[in-house]
Amino acid sequence: MELELRTVLGPAVVAQYGWGQSEVSRILEPAWSLTEALDHRPSYAPVLHSLWVHYLCMDRLALSLQSTEKLLAAGAATRDDSLVLVGYRTAIGSHYWLGDFTAARRNGDALRAVYDPHRHWHIAQLTNTDPLTGDGIYRGQYLWMLGYPDQARAASDAKDEHARRRNHPFDLAFALTLGAQVFDYLGEPKELLSRTEEAERVCRIHGVALISEIMVEISRGIVSLRAGRAADSAAQLEKAIGRMEATGHRIWVRYLRGLQGEGLALTGDLEAAWALINESVLATERGEERVHYAELLRLRGWVLMLRGRSEEAEAGFRAAISVARSQKAKSWELRSTTTFARLLAKRGDRVLARDMLSGIYGWFTEGFDTKDLTEAKALLDALQD
Repeated sequence: MELELRTVLGPAVVAQYGWGQSEVSRILEPAWSLTEALDHRPSYAPVLHSLWVHYLCMDRLALSLQSTEKLLAAGAATRDDSLVLVGYRTAIGSHYWLGDFTAARRNGDALRAVYDPHRHWHIAQLTNTDPLTGDGIYRGQYLWMLGYPDQARAASDAKDEHARRRNHPFDLAFALTLGAQVFDYLGEPKELLSRTEEAERVCRIHGVALISEIMVEISRGIVSLRAGRAADSAAQLEKAIGRMEATGHRIWVRYLRGLQGEGLALTGDLEAAWALINESVLATERGEERVHYAELLRLRGWVLMLRGRSEEAEAGFRAAISVARSQKAKSWELRSTTTFARLLAKRGDRVLARDMLSGIYGWFTEGFDTKDLTEAKALLDALQD
């Protein structure tokens, strides 16, 4: 009876109060001990999944992967493909936040080879997330980062269609918020806004406070930033990030602080922008999360460039490019190279700027109508003169 109570209480606490709440581990670590002692297979997925998401959101990513290993081992030993699916879904998330996009994709492909929408329909009731939706939330984002913008957009749209059919409130609202961030990367804030508004409606009907009070507001802050309302964006993000941090959440926060700093820079407050973005870089380096590391380094270099510190800015851009290459993150590499090329051109190194930018731009085979690629092409054309 205690195990049953702890098993259902853990995901309920997560859904209502947040993934990083210390109460989650106090509920579920004893539940896992009971699960092992009783060899109670039905509790494996909900208990280990909740522990996984708890440690992941605290930026204890290596520890989160221990839950993945236990799920995959138990699934293999019992030939329970539901456990295997949850194991793959957790592996996708951990590797994504670690910045290992190829490993995330490999596990996503493995999940899709096993998933059956009828046999595995029940998993969302145990974990708050359907495995295929869970893969789609990250698939669109890591495909963009790996340099496949058109595939990223298609993957995100497919994820939304599946989540709507599945119609699990938390699963759908999560898909329409975190899973919609790919539209910010693509430079399509209107698409992000439409999904944010849909998520808000779902949350209002079903009372999903965690999504409506935090995730929806984060997306609105990002939309404001891209719409040119930098001051509004900084204020919106400050409020939403504060709420997220109050739940014990750590991952994603540094990147969001970086976007808040970008907004401050656009208002002309370069000192505050520098302080916020620099601390975001340092906090990332102290932790395990690496998914947005290259972009934070680029933003730090950009602020240094605006402050007239070109040599330090160059070092920042080179560091961002190096990180992106180590992750095979072609879109992060393109974005950093484009900003660096502007700096080089401004100081008269037009040939070097053109050669660097043409090299990474020439790698792409799709997405030529997206913001990053159109901006890179316009700069290349200007450098030809």
